[in-house]
Amino acid sequence: MNLKLYPMDVYSTPLLWYKGLSEFQLKQTNEALSDFSEALKQNPYHIYIIADMATCYELKGEREKAIGMYKKALKLSPYFNEAGLNLCAIYHNCNMTDSSGYYMMRMNRDTSARYKHIMCTVLFTYLSKIANQTHDEVFHKLLIQHKNNPDF
Repeated sequence: MNLKLYPMDVYSTPLLWYKGLSEFQLKQTNEALSDFSEALKQNPYHIYIIADMATCYELKGEREKAIGMYKKALKLSPYFNEAGLNLCAIYHNCNMTDSSGYYMMRMNRDTSARYKHIMCTVLFTYLSKIANQTHDEVFHKLLIQHKNNPDF
């Protein structure tokens, strides 16, 4: 008997995505990227496959490809926090404060530690930029005070 398996699970997630995840965990980025790419052919609208491919591209130093893939995921699902947070982080790390802030403002509120860390980092950078550009001394002191307040 010739038994063939369906290449996706019941949620339309390609089985190759799971293989790619395990390779990613083993730091086999090229192999993971290859499996994610094949999985994307099976389901081109799977936002997690797209985001995971973007992460692989970022780790390989292919930032423009990573940005394009994260944006593709957000085009399919505009409030997909994982892709938005990663774009925030990439733009923040590139000192592109306005772009980072744009994606920060589009995020759904989240209670995860990762969300809080990225949002606080981006917000503090924004506050610093505003504080350095203002000529109003009172406003400048207020922003610096809030920036240095861990409860803020």
